[in-house]
Amino acid sequence: MGFADEAKKAEELARQHPQQVDKAVEEGEKAAQEHTGHRYDKEIGEGGEQLERQIAGEQGRQQQAPQGGADGGQPGS
Repeated sequence: MGFADEAKKAEELARQHPQQVDKAVEEGEKAAQEHTGHRYDKEIGEGGEQLERQIAGEQGRQQQAPQGGADGGQPGS
């Protein structure tokens, strides 16, 4: 079983337990904010929200997006 298989298994477990994922993401955000002295709170929060959306199943939108060309690198602002 390779890394890709393990990643798929982890994604499936995360989708089955969204409240636990939300709690873990929030705890990770808090730890990162404290570690950086709150200099990057906005960026850390945005990253956490993006992760939660991805895990929650906005994958359908991502599967339709390849027409745009860019591979997830351009923030809209």
